[in-house]
Amino acid sequence: MRAAERGSATIVALALSAALLCSGVLGLAVVQAAVVMSRAQTAADLAALAGAQAVTDPCGASAAVAEANGAAITRCIFEGPDVVIEVSMPAPPFIERIAFAVGQPAGAVSARARAGF
Repeated sequence: MRAAERGSATIVALALSAALLCSGVLGLAVVQAAVVMSRAQTAADLAALAGAQAVTDPCGASAAVAEANGAAITRCIFEGPDVVIEVSMPAPPFIERIAFAVGQPAGAVSARARAGF
């Protein structure tokens, strides 16, 4: 091995380690986003079903079910015999930290569901 090539394996190993670490962080963020999106859709579905089954105050019943599932109702409307519910949930803490690090707002995850007779 020539003297000019000494230490090149260390730099390659560090670069590969950094790439692997970045891939892991990105993968974790994607998985957390998918989990929160699924939870938001589940909360919206359950809230819409509760609203469709309520005899009085469908929006109140939907709000109670959404809050029990960690979501907040952003919209409750009636379209004919159907109840349409929109809910939102805060972004996961890890995604909020990444967004803060790059100077962007994390926002919220929202979902919409419809249920009726």
